[in-house]
Order: sequence, then C-alpha cells, then structure tokens
Amino acid sequence: MLTLAVAEMLGGASDDALDLACAVELVHCCSLVLDDLPAMDDAHLRRGRPTLHREHGEDVALVPDRPSSQRNWPGCL
Repeated sequence: MLTLAVAEMLGGASDDALDLACAVELVHCCSLVLDDLPAMDDAHLRRGRPTLHREHGEDVALVPDRPSSQRNWPGCL
C-alpha cells in the first residue's frame, strides 16, 4: 500500500507501480519469516498465529526466501 501511495503522491498511477509494490511486499514477507526463525528471534507467533517454522518446520520456512536471496526479484522491475 505504501508503494502505491508514494507513486500517486509523486504523480504516477498506482496501476503502474503495482508490480513494484508486489515485489516489495514479497521481500517484506520473506524478511518476516526469516526474522522469526530460531537463529534470529525464535518467535512462536506472528499476528496471533503460529509462525511458519513452528507450524511446518525450519526447512519449509526457508523456501519462500529462495527467490529473493537469488536476486531474481529486481528483474520484475
């Protein structure tokens, strides 16, 4: 939402910024998953629900980060 709001504030159309907004949101979600891992803060809950690594294991929790860690996401810009 913030990316779309900034695009509009700068005179652009939010539709033109949608791909970038999605990329930013995906990277943000991946960062939250990684932050919750035992090697970081070992959170048990996120927004009142079990964290991904608590629900499905650490191996599964690492999967969403693969595309962003391989630096593929800038290609969608």
